Amino acid sequence: MLDQYPLDALQVLLNKARTYKLDMREKNFFDTASRKYYENPTTELLSFFLNPLEVHNLNTLFFNGLIDCIAKKVNKDPATFGEFISVETEVCTLDGKRIDLIIETTKNLLIFECKIYHIQNNPIESYINYAKRRVLNRGGPTCLNN
Repeated sequence: MLDQYPLDALQVLLNKARTYKLDMREKNFFDTASRKYYENPTTELLSFFLNPLEVHNLNTLFFNGLIDCIAKKVNKDPATFGEFISVETEVCTLDGKRIDLIIETTKNLLIFECKIYHIQNNPIESYINYAKRRVLNRGGPTCLNN
């Protein structure tokens, strides 16, 4: 079949095809919870709303609300938690375990484990070791295990 079409004609066709682009589709609620497990869609939904850079246009409303709740619970000023840097889901630890949600601020690294209809049996020590190393390195390892 390739013999029927000159390579130059195929290149022209490929270049023409590259000019056609789909319009950016607005992210919606259903895009935030793509997996079917209870914990994963919940974590993804939290990540979407906690991230002030997402397309929801709510800025830091959810992030500040969470920080206010945590600050009240531990009797601290919300300002002591710092400003938002990033939010991540399914973060791989040094030993291949997965942390559901991490929020990094200018002053803290907040680690969340989402439990829905399940007992808490997570490797907390692994999470603590990851957090300590990440804070020391100001970054995290790339997950090598699946």
